[in-house]
Amino acid sequence: MPRRIFISCGQRTDEERNLGAAVAELVKSKTQLSPYFAEEQSSLAGLTTHIFNALNDAAGFIAILHRRGSVMFGPESGRIDLIRASVWVEQEIAIAAFIQQSLGRPLPVAAYIEEGIALEGVRQYVLLHPKPFRSCQDVLEDLEIVLSSWQVTGGEAGGEVVPVQREWAKNWQGYRYDEFSVTLRNKGEEPVSKYVVEIEFPRDLLESSTHYTALVPDRSDDAIAFFRTTEEHQRGRTPIQPGDSLKVFGTEFKRFETEAFPKPVVLRLRIPGLPAQERIFQLV
Repeated sequence: MPRRIFISCGQRTDEERNLGAAVAELVKSKTQLSPYFAEEQSSLAGLTTHIFNALNDAAGFIAILHRRGSVMFGPESGRIDLIRASVWVEQEIAIAAFIQQSLGRPLPVAAYIEEGIALEGVRQYVLLHPKPFRSCQDVLEDLEIVLSSWQVTGGEAGGEVVPVQREWAKNWQGYRYDEFSVTLRNKGEEPVSKYVVEIEFPRDLLESSTHYTALVPDRSDDAIAFFRTTEEHQRGRTPIQPGDSLKVFGTEFKRFETEAFPKPVVLRLRIPGLPAQERIFQLV
């Protein structure tokens, strides 16, 4: 599925809904991507299925904050202390900030705020720089220029697992030790920040006395050692940039010179938003 530009805009009035629709048409005409004009969801399933997934897959983010109400912190004062914006848009801005800053994913942002709205919540701490507006036309005229300058494409994150076996050495017992490692290579156009790599490895080739940190005991048995590694196992946890590779797993294993390897190694790779991959690697 091609990636989209997420449009976060109020839908309480006809004017707001018409503005969101007009922004969607601008996205179609000024970029190579399709728009996603978020609808308010009333259930957790709706959030997960629609809004959260659309934000996670977004290649760009447009936020338009309209006035929603006045707040008096001290009713006895008889004065308005601040004017707030849409709660929905504020929450979607917070998620977009998380995608940018915690996941390290590039996400172009264009934000607009109706004059008079106070600076609150996450917007106090992120470099959003929303542009004030008085009318919907102000938003559309500026956004036409902004979208023309955005270098966003339908590029996807992508990766492949690359198994490697190399000769190691012989130890004092006469066992030959080889090294088996798995490298994750980013073949896509976007950074890979989350992944799951699973390895099914012949149990009898491993030292029974060794503790393996990536081993999953509940998925292992006498024949197969089941390993799982994710981005959380890597120091620094920086995204894998397009064209880069990262060694995500490695282990030594023993074998006797005269023995063959009847059991292959099974590798699986999962990256959010992409089809799962599986590879069969025969040790030699």
